[in-house]
Amino acid sequence: MTDSEQRLAPPGWYLDPTGSGHRRWWNGLAWTNYMDGHAPQQGMVSGPVSQPLIPSNISLNPWPIWLLVLLPLIATLQLSTVDFEGFFRDALLSSQAGGTTHLLLPPGMLLAQALSWVFYAGGVVLAFGDWWILRRRGVVRPFHWAYAFLPTLVYLIGRTVVLRRRATRGQSPLWTYLLVSVLSGAIGGYIVSNALMNVIAEYAAAYSQT
Repeated sequence: MTDSEQRLAPPGWYLDPTGSGHRRWWNGLAWTNYMDGHAPQQGMVSGPVSQPLIPSNISLNPWPIWLLVLLPLIATLQLSTVDFEGFFRDALLSSQAGGTTHLLLPPGMLLAQALSWVFYAGGVVLAFGDWWILRRRGVVRPFHWAYAFLPTLVYLIGRTVVLRRRATRGQSPLWTYLLVSVLSGAIGGYIVSNALMNVIAEYAAAYSQT
């Protein structure tokens, strides 16, 4: 391959640029140490792309995927800064006033809404980093990072299916994400329900004294 062809070539077996007479595996970014023992064809090899063996000491779960998996928990913990009790008190006062009182969202909730877009964008960036590192580590055509624009679970499921086919491993981030999602839902539900129950208890005690 010429230098320009090399920069554009997808992962695959190509004529070894060192002149060994065999084909060397190009991962889309750089030449690897994997050599094909058969005599090469000239130029690009057509047909289905084969996956070279990835050594077991090479992790297929780099750090970006773990940050992506933990994002729901980080977002949920931010809810602890929201004054839900004050919001529920205002909501009860508004209902008692016949809905004439203007109900404002607490600043923490507005911050949470703003951060949700930050976490969304961060998830896409982390998926790109994961995809890029997997290519560098020899995975042929890993699940594309652009699927992270959809719900994170879509990217994780596709990633898991591809890695299972390529290397029969790399499934732990998906299961971790499912556990983190359940935990995040439980924490978020507790924060909101606890605030609501506290406000209800306050009003019940106030009415019992009248």
